[in-house]
Amino acid sequence: MKKPANRVLLALQLLSFVIIASNMHVIKSVENTRLMTNGSPYMTVVNPTTSDGNFTFFTETTEVGDTFLANITVFDVSGLEAWQLNLTFDTTMLAVNNISAPADHVFVDQFFFEGSKSINNNVGYATWWMALGVGTTPVNVSSEGARLCQLQFNITASPAINETLSSLIHIVVAGESLFYSKLEPSIAFTTLDGQYDYTDLGIHDVAITGITLSETLVPQGYGVGINITAENKGNFTEQINLTLYANTTIINTQNVTLVSGSSIIIPAHWNTSGFDLGNYSITAVAAPVVDEMNTTDNTYIDGVVTLRAPIRDISILDILPTKTVVEEGNLIYITVTVENQGEIMETFNITVYANTTSVNLVDVALSSGNVSNPAIAWNTTGFTKGNYTLSAYAWPLSGENDTADNIMLDGWIFLTILGDVNNDRIVDITDIVMTITAFGKSSEDPGWFEPNWFSNMDVNNDDLIDITDITTVIVEFGNSW
Repeated sequence: MKKPANRVLLALQLLSFVIIASNMHVIKSVENTRLMTNGSPYMTVVNPTTSDGNFTFFTETTEVGDTFLANITVFDVSGLEAWQLNLTFDTTMLAVNNISAPADHVFVDQFFFEGSKSINNNVGYATWWMALGVGTTPVNVSSEGARLCQLQFNITASPAINETLSSLIHIVVAGESLFYSKLEPSIAFTTLDGQYDYTDLGIHDVAITGITLSETLVPQGYGVGINITAENKGNFTEQINLTLYANTTIINTQNVTLVSGSSIIIPAHWNTSGFDLGNYSITAVAAPVVDEMNTTDNTYIDGVVTLRAPIRDISILDILPTKTVVEEGNLIYITVTVENQGEIMETFNITVYANTTSVNLVDVALSSGNVSNPAIAWNTTGFTKGNYTLSAYAWPLSGENDTADNIMLDGWIFLTILGDVNNDRIVDITDIVMTITAFGKSSEDPGWFEPNWFSNMDVNNDDLIDITDITTVIVEFGNSW
């Protein structure tokens, strides 16, 4: 039970007990009190987190303004009636925010008085006392220990790179300080100070040490592979923010994590679409990390990429009609095989001609190095009977230099009457025999096109030579033109 101290009560109280000094100051006991047999009395500054006297911090996890607690604890004391704390600390690195009695302090179940708390963060000391009331049974403290009070410290300074700030959290003993007071009789005791250490384990330093280009002469619109070598020269794991430039234009950004003392090759890609032709200097920049002092190696310039005009080249490789003998007025498809032999995606036109007459035009989109086989329709309505030479023409692209292979003349089509499968202008026994011979053939069979052209006997154009085709030829028997 706690009672407020006033001058009368305090005067009476001091007649019956003595206040102890130290960070656990002198400890006062009843006269003739014997020390407990399990050890000599001592007082210590205890870290409640580690249960020892070390208060160790590192800049990686601790900042100026952070706080920590320190317990003032006694061990192996018998007949304890009062205590007085006189504590000193280094004001260049620490300050005391508060002194308080923890919930389980040594006099918690007793009738006691407490003095005014005195904290001076300019000089660097803190004092407080507590005493049992008159007639209250003294307290015995075993080797398990008991807390007198608790201080909250504030960290006020950080170490420089590779530096440790160290100081004692010191319990003042008799005759050592003006702030020490001792009343008799007292219990002799030993003090154990707290050790405060705040350490910067090393440096923060990231660097770009190399750039490698996949190629230096690149068609405009192509991609460029760029490998950047980054190194962590410091003592901490770092998050590196990397920016890649072509001249002054940002072409890539990445975030990578790099542990202390390691290096990494970071792959990047530059899509040159939309960039003008010309030379581009490649630069990699690692943004400075927190507390990084040496930033001269955060920028690396190496390599020049020249963007040239891409090669543009379209080539017609083949022409193949679905059949070579066609009934006048029917629809026929002509497959044109075309290749993009250039370096970029192209969209272009192909025109198919019968002799010199354009029969159809189609648009084709084709990526570099690929082949397409568009089937281009020719409606023969309005064309006179007879033989037609086929050709296909890919219209030249802007900047295309090789245009000799943009045109191909290959194949022919003969327009005739229905049933004239051998294109001799008459439907006779030969046409019937040829159709019967091809009976059962389909578009899936070899020879449907070249070299047998079974497709010519498919007079109803259903991709199968059956009784319908034979009947049709027989019905047309004798017709000619």
